[in-house]
Amino acid sequence: MTDWAKEYAERRETSLAWLNKSSDLKASAACLWHCIENEHTPLKAAIGYGGSFSFQGAVSPIYRMLCGLSLELLYKAIIVEQGNQPKTTHNLKDLAKDAGLQGSVEHDDLLDILTHSIEWNAKYPVPTEQKQYHLQNFSDLVGKRFLEEMPTTNCGLKLRKVVNPLKWNIFAESWDEGLSVYWQTRENSSR
Repeated sequence: MTDWAKEYAERRETSLAWLNKSSDLKASAACLWHCIENEHTPLKAAIGYGGSFSFQGAVSPIYRMLCGLSLELLYKAIIVEQGNQPKTTHNLKDLAKDAGLQGSVEHDDLLDILTHSIEWNAKYPVPTEQKQYHLQNFSDLVGKRFLEEMPTTNCGLKLRKVVNPLKWNIFAESWDEGLSVYWQTRENSSR
């Protein structure tokens, strides 16, 4: 076996390699969240954007993609630590199940949103032809989880406001839950 082939096999079978990459993606998502929350004006100037440029509008899909990828690799780290080979998929609900994590309906909805974000929302302006059916499902989930109905106006007009169900603390809580399962699994496998 060549040196590179040996290193490849070791990384693929070493749960800490998966965990480290997950942690790197989480840190990157944290940087984007900071920009989203603070509309970092000095950074806008430093990268040549000004005026009406909005980090929230520009990087929110990338933030969700990084959150999703981070959870994907964390779940795969757990699966590798369990002695199994992770599926080649971005489906976070399937991976969470394979890792032994159980979530609420709300958590499953967020995993679906993050799965869609990984698959196409942050990378392409439209889904690939094979995944066009995801667009309707994604749109329905966004309407359900990102829009909140406001009280009806005097003229009967129904208004909705945008809410962000994936604030940093919600993502970090999910990630920390997965990390706890990872360390428990690692402790149990070393016995």
